[in-house]
Amino acid sequence: MGWQERSLLIEVKNYAFLTRCYGTPFANAVEAELLERVGSLCGPRFTVKTLGGGKLGVVRLPTQAHTQEEAEACNEPAVQDVFVQGVLLGLAKWAERECGASSLALLNVNWVTDAALQQAAAASVEKQFSDSPWEQAQSYADMEIAADVYKAIGEDRLDLVFQPVFNTGDLNSILYNECLTRIRVGEGDETLSPGQFIPSLERLGVMRCLDRYVMRRAIALLEEHDDACLGVNISGQSAIDDVWWASIFAKLAETPSVAQRLTIEITETARIYPGAGRQFCHRMHQLGCHIAIDDFGAGFAMENGLDLHAPDIIKIDASILKRGIRGGVYSSFGDIVGTARERAARVVVEGIESLEELEFVRGAGVLWGQGNYVAKPVTSLRV
Repeated sequence: MGWQERSLLIEVKNYAFLTRCYGTPFANAVEAELLERVGSLCGPRFTVKTLGGGKLGVVRLPTQAHTQEEAEACNEPAVQDVFVQGVLLGLAKWAERECGASSLALLNVNWVTDAALQQAAAASVEKQFSDSPWEQAQSYADMEIAADVYKAIGEDRLDLVFQPVFNTGDLNSILYNECLTRIRVGEGDETLSPGQFIPSLERLGVMRCLDRYVMRRAIALLEEHDDACLGVNISGQSAIDDVWWASIFAKLAETPSVAQRLTIEITETARIYPGAGRQFCHRMHQLGCHIAIDDFGAGFAMENGLDLHAPDIIKIDASILKRGIRGGVYSSFGDIVGTARERAARVVVEGIESLEELEFVRGAGVLWGQGNYVAKPVTSLRV
């Protein structure tokens, strides 16, 4: 039959069970977590792709020095067995150390031909997408974006930039710096902002891996800079007190001086799970962290803010400010500010982009603000 290049097919054998017992978002998160780690374990000579339905494909990248003889040597059974054992051992050690969702996965790993890998991908897509053509296209595009995000994490192309929450009366007084993510694309200066990839991750229910990664980065920065205070965005999907956060909870418990300088911002783009968000925030409060409701007045933020117990900070969405400015009155804007003040000790107005907006916020008696007029996101911490 002749020589054929082979690829690695990794299947979560209990994917249907995880979906049935824990829900599709959880099962998708298992797949995304495996995608991130397998890519890191295999290294730059391989590309790892999600095939959907709990399946991943690992394909060797062609190189100029990759002759047919070398390729055939790589496909020797003994060499392949060593490679598979290395991947499985790396996954096992990582799952044990990180307590991630993928530790619940039962894996089946096989070497297959490229044709068989394509058939597995087609079968997963056919089984997974029984919705309208638009929904099928959207889901496939979302998976591609999710794969790119976790590849960027593995290649250290995800950067943090910082934008301060400032005092509207004294612009040099800073409450904390919010950590914002950017993904570098290629060798140039092009970057992707959260609005270009967060919606896809939330539709797939795989935000928790990214949130946990950014949280670790922020904690490391707080350990390095003992005079810094940082805010980290956490999707409503991620606000669950469970094993996903075990290592982070332990780290914060060991370093109370870090926890006291960390603000957890619950974002508005996804609804929190009933009761889970309250428990998550209570746990973070116990550790010494501050809790903020982000983008209050838009999306699910109002609902999330009312569900969570005693947030320390409420950040009013920029759209509320814009509507107030257009109306020229404080009525609707003041109502939102009043509701926020009833719920939290500190109120922040987001999206201040002009002197007019800054003065409008000051006139409403709001002490804290955030926006490009005073400070755009920068790569260095301002403390």
